Amino acid sequence: MNDGGNNNKPTGLNVAYESFDPLTGVFDQDTFFKIARMLIDGKSDGYYVFSFLNIDNFKIINDRFGIGVGDAVLKYVASVIKDFADAAGGICGRLFADNFALLYPHNCVESKEMNDAHERIHHPDVLSQPIRLRTGRYFVENKDDSVMTMFDRARIAANFVRNSYDKEISVFDKDMLDYLIRRQLIVEDMNTALASGEFKLFFQPQYNHATGAIMGAEVLVRWLKNGEYVLPGKFISVFEENDFIYKLDKYVWERACILLRKWMNEGKNPVPVSVNVSRRDILHDDFIDVITAITFKYDIPVDMLRLEITESAFSESTKEIISKANELAKLGYVVEIDDFGSGYSSLNSLKDVDASVLKLDMKFFEGGGNAQRAGNIVESIVRMARWLGMTVIAEGVEDVKDADYLKSVGCYYIQGYLYSKPLPVDEYEKLFCNENKEYIMSRLQTLKNLNNNEFWDPKSMETLIFNSYVGGACIFEYRNGVTEVLRTSDEYVKQFGSIKIDPADIKNLTFSDYLYADDKIRFLNDIKKCISSDRQVSGEYKIHSGNAVEYVRVTLRNIAKADDTFLMYGVMVNQTEQRLAEIAKRDASTQLASIVDNFDGGVIVAVVRSLLDMYVVFVNDGFYKMFGYTREQYRAESVSVADLIFPDDKSLLSEKLCELSIGSGCKVCECRCVKRDGTVIWTRWTNVPMSLESVNRQTLMSVVQDITAGKEVDGQLKILNEAANEMSAQPDCNIAITHILQKTASYFGGDGAYVIELDKNKTSVKNTYEVGDSESQKYVNRLRTLSADIVCELVKKTSSEKFIFADNESEFSVPALKTLFDGGAVRSVILSALMRDGAVIGFMAVNNPSKEIDRIKHIVPLGDYITVLLIRKDLAKSIESEKQSMAKLLDDIPESFIRLKLMSDGRLMPIYLNNATKSLIGMTDEQFAEVYGKNAIEGLHPDDIPLAREAFLKAFESGDGIGRVYRLRCGDGSYLPVKLKCKVTVGADDEKFLNVYYSGTNTSIERRDVEIELLNDLPCGAGFFAFNGVDIDTWFLNKAYQKFIGRIVGEKDDKYAHFDFVHPDDRERVLKVLNRATVTGDNPSYILRIKCSDGKYKEFKACVSLRKRSQNNWLLMAVYVPV
Repeated sequence: MNDGGNNNKPTGLNVAYESFDPLTGVFDQDTFFKIARMLIDGKSDGYYVFSFLNIDNFKIINDRFGIGVGDAVLKYVASVIKDFADAAGGICGRLFADNFALLYPHNCVESKEMNDAHERIHHPDVLSQPIRLRTGRYFVENKDDSVMTMFDRARIAANFVRNSYDKEISVFDKDMLDYLIRRQLIVEDMNTALASGEFKLFFQPQYNHATGAIMGAEVLVRWLKNGEYVLPGKFISVFEENDFIYKLDKYVWERACILLRKWMNEGKNPVPVSVNVSRRDILHDDFIDVITAITFKYDIPVDMLRLEITESAFSESTKEIISKANELAKLGYVVEIDDFGSGYSSLNSLKDVDASVLKLDMKFFEGGGNAQRAGNIVESIVRMARWLGMTVIAEGVEDVKDADYLKSVGCYYIQGYLYSKPLPVDEYEKLFCNENKEYIMSRLQTLKNLNNNEFWDPKSMETLIFNSYVGGACIFEYRNGVTEVLRTSDEYVKQFGSIKIDPADIKNLTFSDYLYADDKIRFLNDIKKCISSDRQVSGEYKIHSGNAVEYVRVTLRNIAKADDTFLMYGVMVNQTEQRLAEIAKRDASTQLASIVDNFDGGVIVAVVRSLLDMYVVFVNDGFYKMFGYTREQYRAESVSVADLIFPDDKSLLSEKLCELSIGSGCKVCECRCVKRDGTVIWTRWTNVPMSLESVNRQTLMSVVQDITAGKEVDGQLKILNEAANEMSAQPDCNIAITHILQKTASYFGGDGAYVIELDKNKTSVKNTYEVGDSESQKYVNRLRTLSADIVCELVKKTSSEKFIFADNESEFSVPALKTLFDGGAVRSVILSALMRDGAVIGFMAVNNPSKEIDRIKHIVPLGDYITVLLIRKDLAKSIESEKQSMAKLLDDIPESFIRLKLMSDGRLMPIYLNNATKSLIGMTDEQFAEVYGKNAIEGLHPDDIPLAREAFLKAFESGDGIGRVYRLRCGDGSYLPVKLKCKVTVGADDEKFLNVYYSGTNTSIERRDVEIELLNDLPCGAGFFAFNGVDIDTWFLNKAYQKFIGRIVGEKDDKYAHFDFVHPDDRERVLKVLNRATVTGDNPSYILRIKCSDGKYKEFKACVSLRKRSQNNWLLMAVYVPV
């Protein structure tokens, strides 16, 4: 390397083996320290200043711009400090990474050269933004100190401005030396203090200032050292530097969860608590596992333990920290960004972190600066957080005026000495037990399907659509009668037409400021109506400025709410041209009125751009009348033609309108419309393009006719088709009959419909199905009292006439039936016979039919559908009766029985089990369904499943089989050994079923109990295991074994993995010994180490006996003796 021109060494000095930093060309650390020693030795005490410089957040520069740009920044910084060192008669060097050192005479401090260098160094020519450097200075007052000591003290001084964003330079002094001594004492005592419980938890409550209720608390830590509390400011920074903070934080997290579990168990209903999480914590690989393990261990709901991550944590290792924070949020934890505003506010991180809570640092109000400016910043932060869906908690609130101001801008949650200082555990427990509590923080409530983050993203599809709406769109905030525009579309300002707008006012262009007084009141009322109804509201208003007046139509929609603040969406369309044209076209309207006012139907003439953009020139009275309006009502309610069209039919009419042009002839379309009372009618629109004098644009005349009556014929066919579909598609006959009765009552416009069945002798009736009101019920009850003579006469008449109609005024051939109308609300009835094999089996009837008499004949096929369903119901009842008889027979069998069906996916689905089976395993039907319902094989002991599945499948192939003893899971969670035999039966549709019988289990149970008792009496350790050549599964471990290892394993604890506790170095050797024994038939012995409850490994000698159970499956008994 050619170091000519790069050597910043003062003349007259010769140093052997000089070396330079290969990137920047200045001295490396070794050379810098050697030359600095020589220079200092040659001068008196106090002559030199040793400076340490560090580029703040240099890693972010590398991450964001690339290592190439980062290297260029390092070269630039080195060149600036070298120029200064050369001019001052000093030296400089790059020590490591982004850390530099300077040695120069003390009289250069604050010199012009230094100030120029300080200004230059912040603006590298390779970056578009300035950089920040931390500088620590040490005045060399004792030149006998080592250069390393000088370096350490300069670096310590630089570290004192690490988190100070308004100060870059610090000078080492006696206070820093005292800090070093205190720091060393803290480091020496910290581990002992944690082990002995000197760190105590304190809780600072958080309150809703609007309600006075406690809604949370922050967990803080104090060090009780020698009887006095040490505040966190004395030790937290030290723990952050040496990473002891992770141990302390884990201790705090667990202690907080222990207290929460204790309070919940005692029924004290604690509020959620927030614990601090440092950047150091998050960078640990096991951080998320530790958090989740602690909350799982103490069964703490994730929303009860909130995680506070300091804002500054996102300034380094940003991607990893954001990723882990978002992973915690996905797991359900409430992530809080703490101390927001105390340092560099990373808005990019705020955008990317899925945090639920923003903790606002009240340092915004400190410093005696511009209070109004600080208040505006706070209000903006609260608003920003609100529309990001975040809750804001202000911390450090001590003054009620500050709390009231925060509440006025929408920040209700506060923490600070105004309500409470941090409290020890016992005092906090008493406090929250006696306070009103809130458990849910208010958050943003958005319109369904609105993606809040996407909506504010300028590159999102939502923004593209927002800027593409016809007319001008805007987002504005409404609170307590005041509106403020937050965002406008590209077309918004154009809707102000002739009103001159100052370009500087466009961002704050609030529509309501331009309204006349009356229109402004109506506009604010429309906003309230929109909010209360949760529907869009439209209105037309006049805006003005000076002599300019414009007419605009505004449609409003509430899209989000946060407490008493609402986010409103508005679309504004300028309609001035239409309104002015309306005046000019009034004469034309008068001409048309004389022609069409007496027309029987509706006539409307309009200038049409689209269905939504239609300027009406003329409407006759018949049009208003057709839709149930008067002319005055139509205008007062601001109804448009589009409002009349049934929603599903709007696209059809719009399509027809687009096809029209002068000379194209008329276009006819039929669509549904909605009348003022909500009634839906069918209409036919005959649309003809035309020209009118004084109307410059194409005009459309539409003749509208009510064709609802003609559509009724289609309704008759529809009811029959629906009834037929109901009969064929609905498996439940009772539901199908009820649905057909409902459709029948609706079709005839009746108050009720019902089915009456006859007894076998056809002399009495019984009501089996009915729908309708209470008065119809009274009438049906009267029918039950009909005499045998009347019933017989009804049967005779309906047999010949199929249906009859009667009312309380007409003559009727069964006079006694007419008495049923007396004194009741039933005035008329349609009665149709239900026929089976040529005989009447009952009647279907409708009370008070209001539709046309021509419809009555359609009751006959509807009655036929009912008859088919009644026959199908009787058949199903007969089949069900036979099934119940068979079930009763099987339930009386004393032997346990279950029937299985082999499904296409290999599952064995239980079809039936008798009472003896449920009694055997001690389960209810519900318990059995949960354990065995999806696949009967899954209820067996896990070790038995493979063999049992193989045996059952073979039984399906061979037709029967006798299996070995299997263990069934019982209702209390235990397993019961049973012996089973199988038999295959074939159903009517060739489906195969496996009938399984259980028996002969008592001897097996007694034998197993004796074996376990004998093993438990042994003085040495013993156990049963299953071995397949690869894995060892635990079946049983006796009491002596459990005592040896200090771990209790219950009989039902089949999840205990014995082999997992064997020393990893011994496992392969043990497997080789066992596999060799399966070949030779020997009973081997070997030494192995087993992990005990204290975490240590203990040596045992194991003597093993193997018994082959099946292919690649052995039963293994082992005896363990401590070595």
